[in-house]
Amino acid sequence: MNKRNIRKLQEAGVKTLFQLHALYELVEHPEGLRMTKLAQNIGISTAGMTQIADNFEKAWLAERLTPKGTDRRVTILKLTTKGHVYARIGRTPDE
Repeated sequence: MNKRNIRKLQEAGVKTLFQLHALYELVEHPEGLRMTKLAQNIGISTAGMTQIADNFEKAWLAERLTPKGTDRRVTILKLTTKGHVYARIGRTPDE
């Protein structure tokens, strides 16, 4: 990844490797992913995942959803259109 793409991601709110990993993980699950499962997949605590979700929502990169008919504690994190755009920037090969 080139410096320009790193700068764009940082300006969008993706500042850590865990955030970048979460962004890439969510691209693989367009329907969204349970936050507990996402935390397990990227190797962080649920508290750490909550912090990432807060940052993503603040930057309009992802949104939290509660599926109908489920326990209110079940929270899905799903990329927004902006989140998908920035995930592509992060995956663009170096020029």
